[in-house]
Amino acid sequence: VTDTASANNARSNNDTISTALTDSVMEEGEKINEDDLLEEERMLEAAVSMGIKSLRPRKLTKINTSKSTNSPKLSDEEPFVALLNELQTKLPKYYIHIPDAYVVTCNGSRILFKYWQQCLVSMMRFDVKMDKKIPFHECDNLAEPGGPDCVNTRIFCGFDPGRIDDEVTTLSVYIYSRVTGRLIKHTPDGRNLLGLNASGTMYCQGLTCLIDDYNGALPLNPTKQDIAFSERKYGQNLSKNLYNWTSAVIGVYYRWHLNTKFDQKKADITTDLKK
Repeated sequence: VTDTASANNARSNNDTISTALTDSVMEEGEKINEDDLLEEERMLEAAVSMGIKSLRPRKLTKINTSKSTNSPKLSDEEPFVALLNELQTKLPKYYIHIPDAYVVTCNGSRILFKYWQQCLVSMMRFDVKMDKKIPFHECDNLAEPGGPDCVNTRIFCGFDPGRIDDEVTTLSVYIYSRVTGRLIKHTPDGRNLLGLNASGTMYCQGLTCLIDDYNGALPLNPTKQDIAFSERKYGQNLSKNLYNWTSAVIGVYYRWHLNTKFDQKKADITTDLKK
């Protein structure tokens, strides 16, 4: 009795859903492929037999019966197009060392790896040399540490007008490494990371910092998605030196703009970036 009742319920559910699907299409004066409808019914029967009480039917692709030579835009293609568009937009942000001699195309368009050059305002570059072993505050010659334990790093600073209207406009820190300049780590609010004043709107206004480890001196974890200072000898000293140098560069850059160009008025920075 139970099996008979389940079978009747399954047939009733299939008939109801199939009728609703057919009616919704026929009301619009369009036709649907019968093979697709049969396949839909088989899927519904299998689902009911497995004990699924309700099944949301997938949206069948309608066939355009008009004589137009233009190919119909299939709804199934939309996620792939969106994915390609997102890849085309974000790929230059994740790799900063791809030279112009390399031609990379996506969705028929060439990708130029100049994201930050086109994004940041008042972009400046600082070349920094730091020692792996000697802590920042104990180094005798900060300008030229020299020696085999010296690490060369580039630090870029700028203001991102695109983040002015966002909820988070605090100092954003990006760390890139290796020959390709791959993005390893992003900290949306890097003020605490760099030991800067994190109160109020200091070091905000879309302030952005890029740490470019172009020589690949920073130790990375196995997934290459974070920095593993503890995996390297003198790693803690390297960590402190890296963030102390970055903090000093950001402090000079930000205060120079704030004091010299905007008369210590942070609101004027925001107003100027919105123009």
